Amino acid sequence: DGLLRTGAELVLFDATPATPSGGGLGRWAEELYQGPGLAELQRDGYLVPFRILAPAQAQRELAARPVDAWLEHCNGRRAIVFTRDKAHAAATVEEFAAEGIPAAMIADSTPERERRRLLGWTDEHGTFHPGALATGEVWVVVCAQLLRQGIDVPEVAAIIVARAFDSYSLNMQGIGRGSRPCAAIGKTDCVVVYLYAGAVEKHGLPTDPKIWSLEGAAVRPALDPLEPLYHCRCLNYTRTNPCEWCGAERPRAAPPRVKVADLVEVRALESDEVKAEALARYVRDAYERARQQGKPGPAAEKSAWSGVFKWASVYGSKPSGRVAKEAIKAAVREYESPAQQTIPGA
Repeated sequence: DGLLRTGAELVLFDATPATPSGGGLGRWAEELYQGPGLAELQRDGYLVPFRILAPAQAQRELAARPVDAWLEHCNGRRAIVFTRDKAHAAATVEEFAAEGIPAAMIADSTPERERRRLLGWTDEHGTFHPGALATGEVWVVVCAQLLRQGIDVPEVAAIIVARAFDSYSLNMQGIGRGSRPCAAIGKTDCVVVYLYAGAVEKHGLPTDPKIWSLEGAAVRPALDPLEPLYHCRCLNYTRTNPCEWCGAERPRAAPPRVKVADLVEVRALESDEVKAEALARYVRDAYERARQQGKPGPAAEKSAWSGVFKWASVYGSKPSGRVAKEAIKAAVREYESPAQQTIPGA
C-alpha cells in the first residue's frame, strides 16, 4: 500500500494470486495475466508430477497416522508433514521417532539457527548450504503450516497433509513444496497423501485448469469438476481402468436392487369427459375381444370388466359400480346392434 501511495507502478509475480481469505488482488493490481498452468510446467520439466492419495470414503477422522502413511506410501522419501497445530506436530515427531525415523519439528518458536540447520542457508558469498532435510540427516520435517511458503528443498518428494487446507491457495502452496525437480536423487514425482477426506473434492486436482480473477473469488475451475471414482487407494480422476497409478481393476458394479411395485401409466391431467370416453373405449374393446373369441353374451359381459380394471390402473381410482355397469351396457348395445352385425355375402 505504501508503494502505491507514492505513485509507483508495481509488477507482482505470484503462483497463487489470492488473499489469505481467498479473495482476488484487485486492491493492489489493475490487470492480471495468467501464465502457464501446472500441467504445462510439469510437461516441460520445470516441476515433477504429483501422485495423489486420499481417503476412500468420507469421514471426520484422519485416515491414518502420518507416520503410518509415510511407512506405507512414502518410505525412503524426504517429506514434509502438515499438522493441525503445534501440539499435533510435536506428537507426530514423537511417533516418527518411535519408528526409528529421524524427524524434526519447525514452528514459529523454532530458533533461526535450528531452522537453518534443518532447511539450509545462504552465506554472505551467495553459496547455499543444504540443510539436514536435504542431506538425509533428517527424513521428515513436521509443522502446522509454517513451511507452506518460502522454502525450496528439491529433495522433498512427499507431502503428507494431516490438516484441513480451507483455501485453494493454501493447498497449492503446501503441496507445492514437493514439486521441485531433483536430478541428484532421481526424483520423478511427488507423493501427496491427504489424510482428511474432501480435499480433492473441494480443490480439484493440482493440474485441473483454473481461471484467476482480481475481483471476488480469486480462483475458480475452468471446467466442471468430475465426480471422483474411488476403486483403489489412489484417487483416480481420469476414469482409467485399471488405475493408472497402482494397476487395480475397478470392481464390477453390483446389480441394481429390485423392490417390486405396481407400474402405472403417467398421464397429464384429463377432464371428466376424456376419462369417460376412455372408460367406454376400454370396456368396448374388452367386450368385442371376448365376443370375437366366441364367448356368449353373458360371459363377454363379465370379460368387459377387464376394461374397467384397466381404467382404474391408468387413473389410480375405480369408477363407481353404476358408472361401470352403464359403460358395459353401452358396449353391449353398440356391439349387438343390427348395424354392427356382418351380413354374409353383403
